[in-house]
Amino acid sequence: MEWVYAKPAQPKSLDPRKALAIDHGVNNWLTCVSNLGHSFIIGGRKVKSFNQGYNKELARLKTHKLRGFWLQKLRRITETGECNLQSCGQGH
Repeated sequence: MEWVYAKPAQPKSLDPRKALAIDHGVNNWLTCVSNLGHSFIIGGRKVKSFNQGYNKELARLKTHKLRGFWLQKLRRITETGECNLQSCGQGH
């Protein structure tokens, strides 16, 4: 799975007394807690489910094919998958 996010960097003044710990998982994609006592979870089940389905379809299409095999259908499902994953990450 590949996530690409481009945004111009903007300088920020940081308060070193504030921190956020982030635990990257699978079912709970990100579990976060701050030293101020705030916490939140970003679920990952939708992303995990989508990725499993994508990998299964990719494997089906490439079964018994030569290494490096590629089709327009593979391109289409890859592009569709990227769009779906972007919406998963935005909580849609």
